[in-house]
Amino acid sequence: MNDNALDLIRNPNRLDSLRALGLLDTPAEEAFDRLARLAARLLHTPVALVSLVDENRQFFKSCFGLPEPWASWRETPLSHSFCQHVVTSNEPLVISDARIHPQLSTNLAVRDLGVIAYLGIPLTLPNGRTIGSFCVIDTIPRAWTDEDIHTVRDFAASVMSEIELRTLRGKLEARVAERTAELQRALGSLKTARAATTVAQEQLGEIFMCITDGFVALDKNWRYTYVNQRAAEMFERTPEDLIGKPIWSEFPEGVGQPFYHAYHRALAEQVAITIEEYYAPWERWFENRIYPAPEGISIYFQEITQRKRAEQELAHSEEKFRALAETTFAAIFIQQEQHLIYANRRAMELTGYSLAELTTLNYLQLVHPDFHARIAAGAAARQRGESAPLSYEIKILCKS
Repeated sequence: MNDNALDLIRNPNRLDSLRALGLLDTPAEEAFDRLARLAARLLHTPVALVSLVDENRQFFKSCFGLPEPWASWRETPLSHSFCQHVVTSNEPLVISDARIHPQLSTNLAVRDLGVIAYLGIPLTLPNGRTIGSFCVIDTIPRAWTDEDIHTVRDFAASVMSEIELRTLRGKLEARVAERTAELQRALGSLKTARAATTVAQEQLGEIFMCITDGFVALDKNWRYTYVNQRAAEMFERTPEDLIGKPIWSEFPEGVGQPFYHAYHRALAEQVAITIEEYYAPWERWFENRIYPAPEGISIYFQEITQRKRAEQELAHSEEKFRALAETTFAAIFIQQEQHLIYANRRAMELTGYSLAELTTLNYLQLVHPDFHARIAAGAAARQRGESAPLSYEIKILCKS
């Protein structure tokens, strides 16, 4: 890496913005892992990463499919990083075969992690500082399509939405805690307390108007007491149109829907509820987080239609695979992390093992020892980027 690029990586303002997010050296989280899994499955790649780049390394907030020991370490030095180039250019990096790329052929990720084809999209904060990349990786050469690039760009945008939401929630919680402390100190004077309450409400209103979730508050008679700008946009109304009006008279089509029952349960039982459901009147999916109080409920909500469609597409793809796998004459084994996780009916007939028995085994345990060295040599050659046979004639050890 040249000096100019290194200066960009180690820019103090960029590093301060990255560390302020509180994501470095934190455990894996399902919100990010789910996006990485979906990306890998939709694009049929073995690896997908959410990579954050600081001055000396790249830290993986999510590392689906990454080989050991890197998956356990969840970081690599910059000598093994393609993502650093996404950060310095703030542009997508699209590589079909890194082994012949003039800049990346000597990167140690090619040798040690088997990175051959790479597609990375910048993760850029609203202040313009790029903190890392969302990328998918293949261990064989691949010509990425425009559709592939658009898909990964959408996943990168989802990662940034999650980060932005966390940041706003953190600020909101800090502001609420700060204002609550101020109000408690002001209780000695009723006049001061009322003034502080007014100021706190105005400032909280400003925060609620800025968050990316829709947010509404309802009193116990189901009248709107607060509607932020994002919620109003999703309703195609203005906050002023809704304040003081009952939700079920403004949106009568919602009566009897799953969200209707969740709102009533939260208020009646005073329990917080998170619900993901299809809202039939609008033909869209939404996630609602409902928080009760004796005087009413508060609701954060966002549309998740795109995510649900991606999950349905994945489920349909898996269903088609299983239908084909269970009717083919070929035995099919799928191995992950040194254990078989799937075997079709023909595989069980051929080996004499049940599915429960097979899933306790490593594939090599089914292969006659005379052929272990051949398989291991081929796998090592492919890991090094060399050509190796993908088809073998071998002896299988059956249960009998």
